Amino acid sequence: MWLMPQSVSSATLWQIKKIQKTSAPELVRAVKSGVISINATAAVATLPSEEPVATVTGGKKELPQTARRVREARLSSKLEVSPQTNEATTEQIELHRLM
Repeated sequence: MWLMPQSVSSATLWQIKKIQKTSAPELVRAVKSGVISINATAAVATLPSEEPVATVTGGKKELPQTARRVREARLSSKLEVSPQTNEATTEQIELHRLM
């Protein structure tokens, strides 16, 4: 059970629910123990199934670095627009779906 302060945003609550439902148990334990933030955990949780577990195994330094790489990749893909049209790329649509 997670203890929540009164001033938690709805976005943070949504991230917590997503983490609890979809993340590897190792990642859930890491966020509960304070090794990684909720925001970083939500980013790492979007990786393919084996990668979050490997990231947790990498330790306290690896988790935030991986989260940063995921966020940067997500941001750069959002900024890319197909040159022929203004439509989103397949990768952008997939990332949006995962958010």
